[in-house]
Amino acid sequence: MENKLHIDRLPKPGYLLLKISGRIDSYWSKIVDETLDDSLRTGEHNVALDLNGVEYLSSMGIRIFVKYAKLYKNIKGSFGIESC
Repeated sequence: MENKLHIDRLPKPGYLLLKISGRIDSYWSKIVDETLDDSLRTGEHNVALDLNGVEYLSSMGIRIFVKYAKLYKNIKGSFGIESC
């Protein structure tokens, strides 16, 4: 997965799991932002992230996660990282 990002949308009972693999750097974090924005706009109010396949996470990627944690909290939803 060198220098690439892959996101699988896996609907689960009661929430959406986003399985992310690859790099989340300043370039690819835009794709993560767009994916999370799309999920929010389509009515997903409970989202979990599986980051087991993430090789690198930049401060920009962390900033995106904090942004959506706040947005989901404001709508009384949930946003977190699924542990395996």
